Amino acid sequence: VSMDPAAAVSRCLLQNLGLERIEWPTCSPELNPTEHLVTNITTLAVLRQTLVQEWDAIARQCVTKVVTSMRRRCLAVVNVYDSSTCY
Repeated sequence: VSMDPAAAVSRCLLQNLGLERIEWPTCSPELNPTEHLVTNITTLAVLRQTLVQEWDAIARQCVTKVVTSMRRRCLAVVNVYDSSTCY
């Protein structure tokens, strides 16, 4: 089963930090911590600074792993759906 690249990076980062991943239903903004955190960000400058800091904190190994696995993951999607996904 393929995985969204951003999800793969997030999972790798969580694993490297020793954090446990919590499952919750898709399309549930009331359960999405990002929705609650964004309300606390007061300016675009703070948002940009925070995003740059977090992006820089991602281990290069995680990014490389996601990039190098892209072909395999794309082929897995084609094999499952017999073409691309519907979106």
